[in-house]
Amino acid sequence: MVASILCGDHPLAYGSYLYDKNMSGNQYSIDRAKQTLKDSGWNFTNGVWQKKEGYNTIRLRINLLVQASNENRVKVSEIIKKNLEECGIPVTINQTKDWNYENSIKNRNYDILISRSNSSD
Repeated sequence: MVASILCGDHPLAYGSYLYDKNMSGNQYSIDRAKQTLKDSGWNFTNGVWQKKEGYNTIRLRINLLVQASNENRVKVSEIIKKNLEECGIPVTINQTKDWNYENSIKNRNYDILISRSNSSD
């Protein structure tokens, strides 16, 4: 969702019940992405998006989890990485084997997950 809000259209299939037709007018805009970050309290300092929370400085970095055996999802993860990095957000793609992918999901060891829904909707 971060990629869609900041740098792209949106991550849902057009046939999904979650797809919102009103979002279809969103266009890829690096400038809008950067403004969204600024409006949310982030500052681009020394080549890194960061903000203060209390006494801590938080740096924006994303750990993207993808199943290594799924070529299409790996390609999508590379596009997301490229788009986010154009906005100044570093992304680490964590391509994992099937068994480790499931463990990573269970342990919530990711910021963004590329997966599929098992929903019948």
